[in-house]
Amino acid sequence: MSENWLKRYKVKINSTQDEKDELDDFDLFFSLSELNQEVNVDAAWVKLEQKIERKTPAYLWLLRIAAVAIFGFFSSYFIYQTITNQENIQTAAIYQAETAKKEILLPDGSLVTLAPNSNISFDESDFSKSRNIKLIGKAFFEVKKNGLPFTVKTEQGSVKVLGTSFSVDVSSSMSVTVATGLVEVNSGKSSQLLKPGQNARLLSDNSINVTSAKDTNELSWISGVFYFENQSFDEVIPLLEEYYNVKITANKSLRTCKLTAEFNESSLENVVKVISKVLNAHAKVTTNKVKFSGKGCN
Repeated sequence: MSENWLKRYKVKINSTQDEKDELDDFDLFFSLSELNQEVNVDAAWVKLEQKIERKTPAYLWLLRIAAVAIFGFFSSYFIYQTITNQENIQTAAIYQAETAKKEILLPDGSLVTLAPNSNISFDESDFSKSRNIKLIGKAFFEVKKNGLPFTVKTEQGSVKVLGTSFSVDVSSSMSVTVATGLVEVNSGKSSQLLKPGQNARLLSDNSINVTSAKDTNELSWISGVFYFENQSFDEVIPLLEEYYNVKITANKSLRTCKLTAEFNESSLENVVKVISKVLNAHAKVTTNKVKFSGKGCN
């Protein structure tokens, strides 16, 4: 107890009886004590903070160090992947044909003719060693022989050659037609070696069906040579559209008619004249469009 408190207590004890009756023992003690003095809260906190020794547990420091290390690792990995992806993008060559055929001369001297809505891609930095190409759609390859295999990869299978010319169509089911040389077709399940004039078509069970390509017009889109024998005009139209890069329309009665004709790099004008005569139809030719009309063959 402080000296000031004792003095105040003696004064209260000597006070009148009325004053003492108004206070019980606790109230008397509280009123005389220093507890009812005004407290400086800010000063109290300052004193408290000075007395507390702030220490960070060792395991928290280890966690902080580990977090920094992990962050640094993933940051470095992300930067590495970004740089690697950029390098891959820079070395990847992509060629696309949109509405018309397009020729691409490859680094090894091979020539690729892309059909409309088709594309090829390959790694420029590695092409001279691997000669691997990815194909989407349809293309005709004239491969220059240099001792290294030339491989066309698709989602349905692959084609490997040394030096030859062939067509690959993967716009629906994979179809390969050989013009010159030998071509190996691989579906992942089986493989077949094709000779000139043969066509290989991938079946639903991943087996390969090999037939003669003489009458299938598989290479007509690149060669311009068409052979139609009693074939419906509806089947002929898309073949002519692809080679001549035109839109052909015909009324329903004409589409069911059978056409027998042969064209060897003929002009579009001559093809239209022959078809009009054979089908007894009228034709109107405008820019990139041909319209056939008539009563048909029935």
